[in-house]
Amino acid sequence: MPQTHTIRTPTVRQYVAAFKALDDRKAISPKQRAMLAHHHAASAHSVSATLLARKAGYKNYRAANSQYGRLGCKIAAEIPVHLPAGYSGVGVIVDFVEPRYAGNEHWLWVLRPNVAKALERLGWVEARTNLLYPPKS
Repeated sequence: MPQTHTIRTPTVRQYVAAFKALDDRKAISPKQRAMLAHHHAASAHSVSATLLARKAGYKNYRAANSQYGRLGCKIAAEIPVHLPAGYSGVGVIVDFVEPRYAGNEHWLWVLRPNVAKALERLGWVEARTNLLYPPKS
């Protein structure tokens, strides 16, 4: 679901602290971690919810939307970031690219740069460029 509001963008340090706190409490599921890793590894850190769901072992985009939404709400509560009414927690993790904006058929989710950097600082993913280069084999 597209966002109609914007939120204050948390800093890398805030994302690191939130991820660490959630991980320490076992509040991030293995599939949510897998989604973050697959998202980070995607070219330009950009994926559709359908592809992300498939990579994490879910049946469809609704599961990815639900899981990222829950995780985003947990991150927002940890930092804290106020989420306006109707704002999906997914927007705490990603920026959205509308269909056909960049030749994309579906909504694209672009991992927020500060989320990508936080995942790297935590050592959850290997540092890599977010530019349009093919993924490493």
